[in-house]
Amino acid sequence: MSQASLELDARAVERGWPQALGWLALYVGLCVALFRGTVLDMARTWLDTAAFNHGFVILPISLALVWRRRGALAALRPERESWALVPLALGSAGWLLGSVSEAKLAMQLCFVGMLIAATVAALGFRVARHLAFPLLFLFAMVPFGDFLVPSLQDFTARFAVALLRLLQIPVFLDGVMIDLPNGRFHVAEACAGLRFMIANVVMAALFAHLSFRRWWKSAVFMALSVAVPLVANGLRAFGIILIGQLTDDRAAIEADHIVYGWGFFVVIMLLLLAVGNRFADAPAAMEVRAPTVTEPGARIRSRWSVALAPTLAIAAGPVYASVIEHEPAIVTPFALLAPPAPAGWHESAAGPSNWRPSFFDADARRLTVFQRGGQRVEMFVAYYTHERPDAKLLRYENRFDNDPWTRIGLGRHTPPGADAAAVYERLAGRGQQRAVLAWYWVDGRLVGNPTIAKLLRVAATLGGGPREAAVIALSAEADESGAALATLDAFSASLPSLVPAFAGALPAPPPAAAHRVGGSPSGRN
Repeated sequence: MSQASLELDARAVERGWPQALGWLALYVGLCVALFRGTVLDMARTWLDTAAFNHGFVILPISLALVWRRRGALAALRPERESWALVPLALGSAGWLLGSVSEAKLAMQLCFVGMLIAATVAALGFRVARHLAFPLLFLFAMVPFGDFLVPSLQDFTARFAVALLRLLQIPVFLDGVMIDLPNGRFHVAEACAGLRFMIANVVMAALFAHLSFRRWWKSAVFMALSVAVPLVANGLRAFGIILIGQLTDDRAAIEADHIVYGWGFFVVIMLLLLAVGNRFADAPAAMEVRAPTVTEPGARIRSRWSVALAPTLAIAAGPVYASVIEHEPAIVTPFALLAPPAPAGWHESAAGPSNWRPSFFDADARRLTVFQRGGQRVEMFVAYYTHERPDAKLLRYENRFDNDPWTRIGLGRHTPPGADAAAVYERLAGRGQQRAVLAWYWVDGRLVGNPTIAKLLRVAATLGGGPREAAVIALSAEADESGAALATLDAFSASLPSLVPAFAGALPAPPPAAAHRVGGSPSGRN
């Protein structure tokens, strides 16, 4: 070991680094142990989703960036920071809210935020300021951005159609479906460019940190790291569609995998990095000593009450979650009754269509077909006796566009006489289209906004209120005339209220979940 290394180690020991790092290891280990489910969820997403494979290398990169600054850090004196208890407690509370609402993104963001706050608590603001980028870079571990997919699909479709029209190619755009004379193209979720954008932004952030010393250069480069993937993916989609128009669909698919896939992405990224390198600043000399240190007499004191307070702040959320999430492990299987037919309608003897919403974790489901003359409406109900980690109403997997259906439109609509505005979705699949109106029944209230429904669910769970929940969806076959929405409006107008119609489908609650249906107009218990 060199003399410089020995001096560096001696300075670190003299300034109390071993003890500070011991407390940091305790806090981080506690976070990993108590939030291990969140850690495993992130790891599974990194492994299963190509857009987030980079999650495995974020922590090693952050540690390498910290190691580069070890000389400057050894000259600093770590000090426990009591103000870090505030973000630790807020992070634990935020994780609790995310757990109750099944918002995995919120849980993962709070977990990473607590890791950063734990670092501040153990080492102090002075040290954390020197580690600002490596600590903030940890947020790249969070699988973030899925909510952008619909917007990216829409942008990609509109961008490609605009270029096709510049070439005078006849084209019709319906949501994310692109019709050309020789076929139809679908801008699927996998073609939205999310994987391309996320990888580019993560790489650009690391490059900007290492290459630029002026903030405005970093800002411009990060803006390009978002804009370039957007335009590049639009060009990629345009190229695939153009090849399909000039040749055939099979040739376009082959081109997608060979030319416009990862090869195209790598070329775009290399070009962006080449441009950034052209304007890179001269590297700063690596610091081996911090210009300022705290007073020699300042020592880390072993105040156990202060040192253990972060432990209590970290543990508060998981402990309370374990209390409120405790429910009977077994739910007795049961069947929903047929909802009463509204005036003028009758239950159809003909079977339902191939539309099957994917609420497979519900305790009971029923799809009933009603008919009036030539009008047909399918009413889907999924009922949860009590929400729990493996059975929640509002989660990403629960959708109305289950295979073979694809959502091509999303909005809000209030049918005549409806209890609340509904989620309005337009679906397409195998040459057919459907219109869907959906409501959520939580805490005894009917709402058509998933966000409000989730907030009501969180409030009821935290407050010990009723845990029952359901979704009610009406669907009709659609065409270009818009008659499907008129059919759904007519069906809804025939109902005195959706809640009594839904509640009429409920049998007596099964023994394992004998909860009251609180607040429903039907008064059913």
